[in-house]
Amino acid sequence: MCYCAGANKIHQEIMRGTVTELLERLKEREIKGEIFTLVSFIIERK
Repeated sequence: MCYCAGANKIHQEIMRGTVTELLERLKEREIKGEIFTLVSFIIERK
């Protein structure tokens, strides 16, 4: 998962990790403005 803040601004912030890791890093922050998350997964076909 990827957390992005200020993606179209000069001061961008991008964090990558599992959902648990990102929640742990972000839980004490005050989030201002727009954010978005990117989720990617791989499907294995048999």
